[in-house]
Amino acid sequence: MKRALWGMAMLLCWCSSGGGGGGSTDYAPNFAGTWKGTLTLMSGGQTMTTDAGNVMITETGVNVLGIPSPCFYVHGAPDAGIPDLAGTVSSATSATFGAYTCPAGSSTSCTSVVQHWDGITGSLSGTTLSLDGTGTFVGCSVTQQYAATFVGSH
Repeated sequence: MKRALWGMAMLLCWCSSGGGGGGSTDYAPNFAGTWKGTLTLMSGGQTMTTDAGNVMITETGVNVLGIPSPCFYVHGAPDAGIPDLAGTVSSATSATFGAYTCPAGSSTSCTSVVQHWDGITGSLSGTTLSLDGTGTFVGCSVTQQYAATFVGSH
């Protein structure tokens, strides 16, 4: 009986301390904040690099992140009020954001374009953040895959 109670007490302590799950260190603050840098977009055999302005990453929980307004639109900002692109932090230098479909927007040549992210990986090296993602634009009878890379710093 003593052995069973001792085992249950050890299990309770192990579970409540975060045992077995990689610990409880919160690395989300490493990624959270406003990052300024460049965006390289590759699509249809063309590459475009531009000043991306600011990319904001929010900390929404322990090792949980969000990227508000993750959609590219040429006209307007129909992404206001849509949910963040959710991500999880797996280490002090690595994060992953899942699939995400943006609401329909418009471009100069198409009245309805839908952007989909397959996923984004994030990595930190010192004070430099790199985000690499892939996805698809669909609209006006065209489907175009893209790859995007953001490199920035605080």
